[in-house]
Amino acid sequence: MIETRGTFWLAGTPDRVSVGTLTHGRGEQPAAVLANSLVDDVHFHEVEDDNPGHTKLTFAPPADRVAAFQPATLHAHLVDGTWATGLFAQNHGGDAVMTGDPIYRIRYLLIGDTLHDEDDYYEAVRFQLDAPGWMPRVWAEQKKAPVGETGALDTDSDEDGSWLRYVAHKNVPLNGMVDDIVYACLTFMKIALRKPLTIFRVQVRREGANTWTEVLSRRAHDTPHGLRPEPLLAPECLTIERFARFLTLHHRLDGLTDPVAHPPGGPIQVQLLAQAAVVEGIHRRLWKDRKRFQPPEGKSLKAARKAAKKAGVTQLVEDGIADEATATKCFDDALAHIDEISFVERVVEVVAEVNNVLPEVFESVPGFALRLVAARDELAHQLKSNDPDPEPLHRKLDRWTVLNWVTPWMLQVLILLRAGVTPQEVATCIQISRDFAFHRANTATVATELGWIDADANPNSVSTGITR
Repeated sequence: MIETRGTFWLAGTPDRVSVGTLTHGRGEQPAAVLANSLVDDVHFHEVEDDNPGHTKLTFAPPADRVAAFQPATLHAHLVDGTWATGLFAQNHGGDAVMTGDPIYRIRYLLIGDTLHDEDDYYEAVRFQLDAPGWMPRVWAEQKKAPVGETGALDTDSDEDGSWLRYVAHKNVPLNGMVDDIVYACLTFMKIALRKPLTIFRVQVRREGANTWTEVLSRRAHDTPHGLRPEPLLAPECLTIERFARFLTLHHRLDGLTDPVAHPPGGPIQVQLLAQAAVVEGIHRRLWKDRKRFQPPEGKSLKAARKAAKKAGVTQLVEDGIADEATATKCFDDALAHIDEISFVERVVEVVAEVNNVLPEVFESVPGFALRLVAARDELAHQLKSNDPDPEPLHRKLDRWTVLNWVTPWMLQVLILLRAGVTPQEVATCIQISRDFAFHRANTATVATELGWIDADANPNSVSTGITR
């Protein structure tokens, strides 16, 4: 942990200063502990007491306290002569009088030769990921790759090592550079390598500037993990072009690659519902033009909707089932999605693309698409069964668990393919993966108990001693 003394003030009130100590370290959130308050205390209000001429302190209204906790920009001039800016800084401490020292926790700390502001925009970001050794070899002599129409990705080298560098066509705020570019690249590496890596260093550069400014935060200045043995894909698969394609894909999917890299936790019911929602969300964005009908040129569904609505409303009103307003709303709602394909069809299309490359993903779950949709529906809609011998909960949990094991692998393969990794690379690397081998064995064992597959027909279902 590095501690540096300095003088601090909030943006907009440079005359109200306090001495304090700035602390930061790898994997830690930067913070500043101050000797004096930089704002008037909002935790307490002084009000008149019941006794004339006396006052008392009372807690401030929650709205005032929440407003005072909103992020601010904290500036500092440190004793070593450098300037520091804490963006999105919040006081988790007190008022330096009654409630303890002010302690500002900082989301992004920028240290360099100038001050920065929350509204500043940047031309470029460069960063080092925690994957030593092989990365410079993988990226050596690779050409610049476009990231959609927003910028370009390439490499940079200096005395501090090799960097991935993104240069925007239009300047971007800091959180856009860090969240949308740096963290997104980390997401790609998590999906491709199936190993948790970290961001080692991040620097940003203003337009026209000759120097880079260091960015420190809990995630952008993290403790190295090191690349453990047996990553999912070979490092050579992580080319600059594929990073760039993934960034374009990540933005197109509104960040739905994040739950692919980090599947949601919690009770199995919550996990499966979330996974099903991610499948639908990804399909809608990748197959955004997929519709149930393809009308001839010059034709649309407008006439059909109008005729169906008119007939339906008339019938409901004549039969005394509903008044005209209720019936109209009913058919507006029912016909609004007449051109949408079903959730089953969406899952089937995702399964087909993955199955063409790696059918082993679904080998223990025949009819995976129908099973996933049925499980989602019974959880979300509490579908009733007429079976006189209803399925016990423990068996449902096993069934949902198997589906929840398969879905992340399906999505992972889909994202890798859409990021430009070849089908041969995906199939070859995953088939020899130890993680995937354990997945197949566990899935086959439970699927056999459920009666989905025949133990004699699938060698992966033989008891292996693996527990779930």
